[in-house]
Amino acid sequence: MLRTHKNWAERMRDEGRLEGQVKGRLEGSRDLLVRLAGERFSSSTTRQFATRLQAVSDPKRLEQVGVWLVTGVSGDELLARLGDH
Repeated sequence: MLRTHKNWAERMRDEGRLEGQVKGRLEGSRDLLVRLAGERFSSSTTRQFATRLQAVSDPKRLEQVGVWLVTGVSGDELLARLGDH
């Protein structure tokens, strides 16, 4: 029983560590995207973008947002694609 408990505890610790790594990567990706938006758009658009981006938790969706930024969509189009979050 002690061994099973130890294995369970180790699994929980490992899962927590992995979850923390994923959250850290998502946050880092969001920060980068906001910085890039700040280079292209007004401070008002960038603030709205940052707020809406917080609702995005799928890494593939964040990747798509990055593509939008580098392919030259307008600030209004970028915000529309992100939706009202």
